[in-house]
Amino acid sequence: MANLKKIPAALRDALLFGDVSFYAIIAVTVLSGVLFWAASDAWRESRRGPLPVIESLQRARIEALKGALATQRHLAGEEGVSLAARDAFFEQAARRIREVAASLDDAGTGTGGETAALRDELQRFETLIQDMGSISARRTTPQGRADPALALELRSIYAALEGLGEDLERQARARFAALAARQDAFTMSLLVSWVCFLLLLAAFVGGMGVLRRKNEALLHESEARWQYALEGAGDGVWDWDVVTGEVRYSRQWKGMLGYAPDELPDTYTSWRDRVHPDDLARAEEALAAHIRGETPDYATEHRMLCKDGTYKWILDRGKIVARDDAGRGLRMIGTHADISSLKAAQEALRESRENLAVTLRSIGDAVLATDALGRVTRMNPTAERLTGWTAAEARGLPLHTVFAVVDTLTRQPCPDIVARVMRTGEVVGLANHTSLLSKDGREYQIADSAAPIHDAGGRVVGVVLVFSDVTAQYAAREEMRHSEERFRTAVREAPFPIMIHTEGGRIYSLNRAFTAQSGYTADDLPHLEALAPMVACPEPGMAGLSGFPPCPADPGRTAPCRIVRKDGEKRVWEVACAPLGAMPDGQAGFITMAMDVTAREAAEESLVAAKIQADAANRSKSEFLANMSHEIRTPLNGILGMLQLLSLTRPTGEQEEYIAMAVKSGQRLTALLSDILDLSRIEAGKLAITASDFNLDDLLAGVRETIAPACRERGLALEMEAAPGNRRLRGDELRIRQILVNLVGNAVKYTEAGRIRIGTSVLPGRAPDRATLLFTVEDTGVGIADDQMERIFETFTQVEGSYTRRHQGAGLGLSIVRRLALAMNGSVCVESTPGAGTTLYCAVECHHAQALRTQAAGRATVPAADSAPDADGTRRVLVAEDDPVSRMGLLRMLEKMGYRAHGAQNGQEALEALTREDFDLILMDVQMPVLDGVDATRSIRSDPDFAAKADIPIVALTAYAMTGDREKFLSAGMDAYLAKPFEMDDLRAVLASVDGTGKP
Repeated sequence: MANLKKIPAALRDALLFGDVSFYAIIAVTVLSGVLFWAASDAWRESRRGPLPVIESLQRARIEALKGALATQRHLAGEEGVSLAARDAFFEQAARRIREVAASLDDAGTGTGGETAALRDELQRFETLIQDMGSISARRTTPQGRADPALALELRSIYAALEGLGEDLERQARARFAALAARQDAFTMSLLVSWVCFLLLLAAFVGGMGVLRRKNEALLHESEARWQYALEGAGDGVWDWDVVTGEVRYSRQWKGMLGYAPDELPDTYTSWRDRVHPDDLARAEEALAAHIRGETPDYATEHRMLCKDGTYKWILDRGKIVARDDAGRGLRMIGTHADISSLKAAQEALRESRENLAVTLRSIGDAVLATDALGRVTRMNPTAERLTGWTAAEARGLPLHTVFAVVDTLTRQPCPDIVARVMRTGEVVGLANHTSLLSKDGREYQIADSAAPIHDAGGRVVGVVLVFSDVTAQYAAREEMRHSEERFRTAVREAPFPIMIHTEGGRIYSLNRAFTAQSGYTADDLPHLEALAPMVACPEPGMAGLSGFPPCPADPGRTAPCRIVRKDGEKRVWEVACAPLGAMPDGQAGFITMAMDVTAREAAEESLVAAKIQADAANRSKSEFLANMSHEIRTPLNGILGMLQLLSLTRPTGEQEEYIAMAVKSGQRLTALLSDILDLSRIEAGKLAITASDFNLDDLLAGVRETIAPACRERGLALEMEAAPGNRRLRGDELRIRQILVNLVGNAVKYTEAGRIRIGTSVLPGRAPDRATLLFTVEDTGVGIADDQMERIFETFTQVEGSYTRRHQGAGLGLSIVRRLALAMNGSVCVESTPGAGTTLYCAVECHHAQALRTQAAGRATVPAADSAPDADGTRRVLVAEDDPVSRMGLLRMLEKMGYRAHGAQNGQEALEALTREDFDLILMDVQMPVLDGVDATRSIRSDPDFAAKADIPIVALTAYAMTGDREKFLSAGMDAYLAKPFEMDDLRAVLASVDGTGKP
């Protein structure tokens, strides 16, 4: 590369300069000759005077040119060029200038000022020639080393000489203008000199052409040798003509990519199209930067596409070897080297280093490496954290400075582990109880080992230490030791018996409480077999070694065991056993603990007996309530029935008033029975909250219909206000209605004048599908004092508790309301001002209903009373009722309603009557002698004798009104249910609901 730069660059600079100069001189000379011969006689006369001076000047310039040419030939390495002749040329040129100056003095023409000015110019001309000679002599050597700067400098001086010479000629012509006619011969001489100059120049150019061809041959030969040398090293060569864009690629260059010499065109695009797209911009930018002269050479690494579709990594290097006068690159030569294997090795090395770095970063242990002298060379982040030193800080420091370890017990420094490993070449581990003192003053318990680092020759060149923070484990071991001590102390001092033994039966220890409460010592019980006299009667299924309870599968399980103390006293222990793990002898260990529960056993037996008594009392209470309800409802049904019949006999006004008062009293008694039964259900936890879809507006309308008569009777205004919102809800409609009726009824009871206002709001619930239904009942009654607020929710309690109280009632209404609200995830609260009125708030939880569902099958829908017309006398009804009063009242009601009715005293008579006659429906009492209503119904539904009448509608008319009674009767085959006592309108509605024709 150096030879290529030295020889061809100088030659091409010379040839370039010669070509341009030669053709310019030829053009100027031809033009000058044409103009010279075409000039007039005046021109020839004007050229006569200065001819000698101009001739001398031109000869001086020729001599200077000869010297410059000799210098260039010498620089080009041409043999036979005499440096002395060169110097003589420059000396001859200077002498000629001096001769011109002397001729001026001899001529004596012109003024003194003109002569002096011309002499000064000649002196400058002489100085330039001398400078050219001195520079050539000083900066050239006999070996002819290339010096481009010298050539440029010579050309610059010669150009100055040319300019000065032309100026001197003009001055000479002006000086000798008056002598032009007499110097015609001098003009001819000048012409001859000019022709000679042209001949000499032609000879010079011819010689330069020969020289150029010779040097070009040398250049090609040199380039060929250089290319052979490069390709012999495996590199491909490219030669780029920057001006034309032609690139000559060597055979090796194309073969490197898998192409034959004739498969790839010698163009720039052949290279550009094969550079990887991700690398192209970077490569072209580097190439352009070098062409612009911003970088001394061009070198990039990029991928190139091979013929088989794969990519190779290429090291592409090159350099501009020729530039024009403006510095623009003309030619660039470079090489391609395949570095794919090097790249693969670098990538493997990088991955290896990354894997090592990741491993060192990720490993939980600290890693620290040193050289053979014990100086730190590498640390991972864990080592940095534990030592307190960063890798940069620790690099080069002695190991004992960074890795300061002491014996935890003695606080003495640990021995030099590096020296030991370097000496033995073996892995060495630190002793237990080793503490690492961190740079920041912290202390770590560590477990450590050190191993030698070997070089390729097997020599130990360093040590690697691997250590981990075991502070927590050390503390855990210490804590375990202390825990064991605490465990032994706890076992020993525990106030209850403890025994530790193995699975094989060996007893390790008994605590003090065991000895104190059993009377046996450790010497008395060396083995579980020795427990036989102590264990009197273990629980069934717990028999183990010698009857002692073994360790249960569930550690939390306990087993009672009756023991006999050493002194013969019998006690009850509750024994539990838990595994302890392996014991010193390798067997599984267990700890058996006991608690003396003799007193508790006696108390539990008493509690069991008390519970049995309480359950019996509760059953008796439930049976009593059921019987009481039945026994009261049955005569009450007869009373109310007769009163209703009496009201149909056109009584007088006074009689009608008496009947209404009696009916109202009966209704109060019925409501009281219902409240007592509800309270009983709630206290027994048997109140079931059922959910069904309902319309809030319908519910409020029903409540208004129920309460309105009482408000009218007392002269109270009833106001109802419902906030906008979803009106379709899902909940226990019956219980919600009961709550609202009780609240409003309570307000009516304690309000003498004014109004009752009912407000309803549907608020967001605790979940998107839930809602909170809020009722507000506001009255203008007597109000409640603050100290009486809680009493109103107590059962059988009223604010007025004396014999002089003005308001009736058993005090169950609000108590039932609160318990029903709680059962529906709600609450009740009250605000009141004595003398001004009371506001009760009740909130219950409901669900949003998308659409109202039809009622479930088997549940009768009771229409309004006015929707059921009376019968036409053709419908026959069988009435099975054992109570004569109720039976007679029911028969008369049916007759009044247009039915033909037949009575039976029990279920058996009802079956007999059904066998003899045909009926359209049956009203069946439940509790009857001989055959009850449930069995009678089952017989009708399932007995083959009644197959033709098995579908006859049957309505249960019963005094049983406890929870579950209705469902029980319907499941027995009855079609509808009506609880006693009932009103004629209720009976009419039930009959209409079960009649297949829609009317009786």
